[in-house]
Amino acid sequence: MSDSADAVRRALAYPYDAPGSCYLHSGESGIRPLGAADLAAATRGRIPILASGSNRAPERIAAKFPTLGPADAIPVTRCRLHGFDTVYSAHIARYGAIAATLQVSPGTVAELAVTWLSEAQLPAMHASEACGVNYDFALIEGLRVELANGTVLTEAHAYIGRRGCLALDGAAIALAEIPAQGRRFPALDQRAIQTLARDRLAPGLALDSFIEENIRTAETRLARTEALAKDAVPFAWPAAKAGGSIQRGTISTTV
Repeated sequence: MSDSADAVRRALAYPYDAPGSCYLHSGESGIRPLGAADLAAATRGRIPILASGSNRAPERIAAKFPTLGPADAIPVTRCRLHGFDTVYSAHIARYGAIAATLQVSPGTVAELAVTWLSEAQLPAMHASEACGVNYDFALIEGLRVELANGTVLTEAHAYIGRRGCLALDGAAIALAEIPAQGRRFPALDQRAIQTLARDRLAPGLALDSFIEENIRTAETRLARTEALAKDAVPFAWPAAKAGGSIQRGTISTTV
């Protein structure tokens, strides 16, 4: 497979496969299951960050943290986020994918994950998310985040798309690959959202060529991102503080 074809495959694979249970990621040592009895110790003093897209996937954590070892393994815990859905952000990532963000969705329960980072790991995650360019790192309060052992978080951090949510007929568009109950938004997979963007921005161009151009040429990618942002839907949660103080957490094993 050529480099360009591999890059297109990678873009279309977003948001990537993730385990259906909690796990610890230890870099080259791989992943291991994280049971309920170990959750409190594994997450103590770490920063809870909602993973609405690829940050729940071992493949992406390995790429973002290539030198992880057992001592700084990253816990990833499954969760159910009430009143929100995972939707497409109105930007094209530098690796060609149309990535995720969060949007308020009353009555929806999204099946997401929480990535628990140390403070020393934050700069690498911020850089990978183009924090300050594509995303704001925000503390979101007033939440109901049900963790796998029954513990509930009422606040957590998240990367929120700076340009808002990609819109279809005035509504945000959910990621079809991420399960949710009571979903209100239309849902598309990555190939379908790329096709929608191509049809808006470069009708008649082959989809692979559209994605290749976005990866290869920053100016093209930015121009297309700005076009997508023109009718984007703003993030609608009032209890969100961009650049808010870091909240460290621990989770109890008591249900």
